[in-house]
Amino acid sequence: MTNCMNEMKLKNIIQQILFAAVSIVFFAACSDNEGSFVLRSDNHVDLDYTASPGTFTVCTNGAWKITSTANWFTVSPTEGTGDGTKREVVTITPTQNTGAVRTDSLYLEAAGKNLGIGIQQEEGFVQLGTPSFVGGLTKGKNAEHCFISVPYSKAYEGQSYTATVTMTGSGNGLTVADYTYTTDASGSINIPVVGIPTTGGTVTFSISTGLPNAQSLTVNTIIANGEKETLIYQNFSKFVFGGDDASYVSGLLKDGVTVATPRTDGSSDVFLTENQDYRDAHEVTGWSGSKAYERPGYLKMGTGSANGYITTPALSAMTETQDVILTFNAMNWDQISAVTALTFTINGGGTPDITTYNLPGRASEAAGTWSTITVNIKNATPSTTIKIAGGARFLIDNIKVTTTGL
Repeated sequence: MTNCMNEMKLKNIIQQILFAAVSIVFFAACSDNEGSFVLRSDNHVDLDYTASPGTFTVCTNGAWKITSTANWFTVSPTEGTGDGTKREVVTITPTQNTGAVRTDSLYLEAAGKNLGIGIQQEEGFVQLGTPSFVGGLTKGKNAEHCFISVPYSKAYEGQSYTATVTMTGSGNGLTVADYTYTTDASGSINIPVVGIPTTGGTVTFSISTGLPNAQSLTVNTIIANGEKETLIYQNFSKFVFGGDDASYVSGLLKDGVTVATPRTDGSSDVFLTENQDYRDAHEVTGWSGSKAYERPGYLKMGTGSANGYITTPALSAMTETQDVILTFNAMNWDQISAVTALTFTINGGGTPDITTYNLPGRASEAAGTWSTITVNIKNATPSTTIKIAGGARFLIDNIKVTTTGL
C-alpha cells in the first residue's frame, strides 16, 4: 500500500514539473495574454533639437499600424505583423527644430486598440554669442582685415543666410555690404568692413544675422584720429610645452621626450607654482594670475575644480589718462552645450564698455574655434591693470592693449 502511494506522489510531482515547463515556454512571448494583445515600450518619446532619431518598440501577435498627422517627423516602419514574441523597433526621425518646443502624437493600432504615444522635441533656437569688432580703424586709412564677428551655435547646418548691418555714429567712409554665408552647427559669422573712414570717434554696428528666431545685436568700435600705440602685447611665444588642445594634437612635456596628449598641461600653475626664473624665461614678469598652465603658444586657464584668471601689468607706458582698447583671443574648453562667461575687471582706473563675454562652446572636443574679444576702456591711467577671468576652463592668447589714437 505504501509503495503505491509513493508511486502516485512521484507521478503527481512529475506531472507538475512538466506542466510548469510547458507554461514557461508558452509564456516566453512578450505578453501573458493568450488572446490578441499589443504592447509598446514607451508612451512618450523625447527628441533633442537636431534631426537625430528616437525609437520605441512594438510587440503584438497580429497586424499593427502607426498613424500620425504630424508634419515635422517621419515614422518607419509604419506597419507590420507581429509574431507575439519579437519586439519590433519603430524609428521616429524629426526635422531639426529651429524654434520653440514641439509636441505631437502618433497612434499605434493593433489588437483592437488605438494607443497614443506622445512625441516631444526640445527647443532649437539659435544661440548667438557676444559680437566683436576685429581689426583697427584709423581716420584716413584703409580698413584692412576688419570684420564684425558674431559667434553662434545650434544652427541648422548647411543652410544659407544673409546678414545685414547698419551703422550709426562716425561711420562715414565705411561700407558693410550684405553678407551671405553658409552655416555649420556652430561657428562665427565674419562680416567684412571696408572703406576709408573720414572721421574719428565711435561707430555702432547694428547686426541682423538672418538666422531664424535670432535677435538683433550691436557692437561698437572706435575710429582713431591717429596712430595707435601698443602698451602691452603678450602672445605667449615662449610657451612651447603641453598638448595643443586648440588644434587637438599631442605635444611634449618639459623633458622634451614624454608625449603630452591634447588635453595635458605643460607646466604647473604659471603664476602660483612655477618659480620666478621660469616666469622671466617665459617673459611674463609683471603679469599675475591663478590656475594658468603652459600650452604651446598660449595658456589654458582654470581646472575642473577652480576657475582661472590672468591680470596684465600696469599700463605704465602711458603718461596720462586716456582711452585704451583691449583685444585677445579665447577658446572654450568644453563642448557646444557649455557657454563660458568671461569677465573683465579694471583696477587702477578706467571703465570698460562690456564686463562679460559669452564664449561659445566647441563644436566637439576635437574642434574648437578661437574668438576675438574687444573691450573698449575709457579713462584708463598708468596704474590701470586688467583682469580676465573665466567661469570655466578656457584658452587665451594674443593679449594686446593699445591706445585709441584719439
